[in-house]
Amino acid sequence: MRRTALLFCIFSVGAHAASFDCTKASSVSEKLICTTPALSQADERLAKVYREAKTASGNSSEFRQMTKENWRLRQQCQTVSCLSDWYTHSQQKYLQLMPMSAACPDENSEVNATGTLLRITFPGPPNYESVEQGDEAEVYWVLQADKPLCTQDAADWGDQTQMQLVVEAGMYKTHRSLIGHRVRVQGSLLFAETGHHHTPLMIGVGKLEAE
Repeated sequence: MRRTALLFCIFSVGAHAASFDCTKASSVSEKLICTTPALSQADERLAKVYREAKTASGNSSEFRQMTKENWRLRQQCQTVSCLSDWYTHSQQKYLQLMPMSAACPDENSEVNATGTLLRITFPGPPNYESVEQGDEAEVYWVLQADKPLCTQDAADWGDQTQMQLVVEAGMYKTHRSLIGHRVRVQGSLLFAETGHHHTPLMIGVGKLEAE
């Protein structure tokens, strides 16, 4: 297997866009990544973060050893849930190797992000687990960012590329035509605190416009 596949699983399969060659997938974890679109996309995102971390670390022996050990953890995963958690933790691990100045803002820092504006229904009270099982539906706008945002002291659960947007009520009407399209968001970085916060990172929107 190629070195890149061994390091961080860079696959390429159809629309799933994983970062390694899925025709050569052999392990359970590799096959799950290739057949699960969300994991394929997470793999592609991690590949980009990996390359940046490799440059930031100078590809040191410590970095190479960390990457090797981390890959072994991935190979132990036998479920989609395990792999999803692995991608989240790996992403944070590599992001922490990058310079803390511009790459990792604190809570309440001003941030700029680009991506696709989504409208997502999340499970709300009483259990915040499943709308199908009786939880109240909570609909929010979410930015599917182009790349994960490294932060200082943020929670490490969930997808760091999805950020729930806190917008003024009027924006839901004036900006609804942007849903499903690429946008640029400027605002204040917020961290999730309650059950109504469905992504670990959020943005208090000051400006939302088409890219």
